[in-house]
Amino acid sequence: MRMIYDTFRNIIEQGVFLVAFGGDHTIRFLLVDVFDVPLDIVHFDTHLDFIDNVGG
Repeated sequence: MRMIYDTFRNIIEQGVFLVAFGGDHTIRFLLVDVFDVPLDIVHFDTHLDFIDNVGG
Protein backbone atom coordinates (compact mmCIF):
# COMPACT_ATOMS: atom_id res chain seq x y z
CA MET A 1 0.00 0.00 0.00
CA ARG A 2 2.85 2.36 0.78
CA MET A 3 4.38 1.80 -2.66
CA ILE A 4 1.05 2.51 -4.36
CA TYR A 5 0.54 5.67 -2.31
CA ASP A 6 4.08 6.90 -3.01
CA THR A 7 3.72 6.21 -6.74
CA PHE A 8 0.47 8.14 -7.02
CA ARG A 9 1.86 10.95 -4.89
CA ASN A 10 4.85 11.24 -7.22
CA ILE A 11 2.55 11.39 -10.25
CA ILE A 12 0.46 14.16 -8.69
CA GLU A 13 3.54 16.15 -7.70
CA GLN A 14 4.66 16.11 -11.35
CA GLY A 15 1.49 18.03 -12.25
CA VAL A 16 -0.04 15.14 -14.17
CA PHE A 17 -3.83 14.85 -14.25
CA LEU A 18 -4.44 11.45 -12.69
CA VAL A 19 -7.16 9.12 -13.96
CA ALA A 20 -7.37 5.55 -12.64
CA PHE A 21 -9.33 2.61 -14.01
CA GLY A 22 -9.87 -0.77 -12.44
CA GLY A 23 -8.18 -2.34 -9.50
CA ASP A 24 -9.25 -3.28 -6.03
CA HIS A 25 -11.59 -0.88 -4.23
CA THR A 26 -8.89 -0.29 -1.63
CA ILE A 27 -6.81 1.55 -4.23
CA ARG A 28 -9.38 4.35 -4.41
CA PHE A 29 -8.81 5.29 -0.78
CA LEU A 30 -5.12 5.74 -1.54
CA LEU A 31 -5.91 7.82 -4.63
CA VAL A 32 -8.14 10.17 -2.66
CA ASP A 33 -5.61 10.44 0.15
CA VAL A 34 -2.78 11.68 -2.11
CA PHE A 35 -4.70 14.83 -3.08
CA ASP A 36 -4.34 17.87 -0.84
CA VAL A 37 -7.32 19.66 -2.38
CA PRO A 38 -11.07 19.01 -2.54
CA LEU A 39 -11.95 16.80 -5.50
CA ASP A 40 -14.88 15.11 -7.17
CA ILE A 41 -15.04 11.38 -7.81
CA VAL A 42 -16.94 9.61 -10.57
CA HIS A 43 -17.21 5.95 -9.66
CA PHE A 44 -18.63 3.30 -12.00
CA ASP A 45 -19.18 -0.11 -10.43
CA THR A 46 -20.70 -3.03 -12.33
CA HIS A 47 -20.73 -5.42 -9.39
CA LEU A 48 -24.04 -6.37 -7.83
CA ASP A 49 -22.70 -6.30 -4.28
CA PHE A 50 -24.99 -3.45 -3.29
CA ILE A 51 -28.22 -5.53 -3.32
CA ASP A 52 -29.37 -8.48 -1.20
CA ASN A 53 -30.92 -10.61 -3.94
CA VAL A 54 -30.18 -11.11 -7.64
CA GLY A 55 -32.75 -12.66 -9.99
CA GLY A 56 -35.65 -13.01 -7.60
